[in-house]
Amino acid sequence: MKQKNWSVTVDDTTHTVEYTFARMKGKITVTIDGDSFDLPSGFLGLKTARREIFRLGDEQAILTVDKKGNAELIFRGESV
Repeated sequence: MKQKNWSVTVDDTTHTVEYTFARMKGKITVTIDGDSFDLPSGFLGLKTARREIFRLGDEQAILTVDKKGNAELIFRGESV
């Protein structure tokens, strides 16, 4: 299982983003400020890389996940 956590401050508010990739369950779980959602990934891994766009406050953030399940959070055009 792969996990990664980020904290991002926007307008004096700190947002938390948590990423979990469970390869054997074929599921990615993303939690943003305590709200979780599941993304299907396919059994034993991702067939393609993916990008999920979401909001942190009034600004856009992008979660990128490569085929191996490695995640990166991009905010204001830079990796966090």
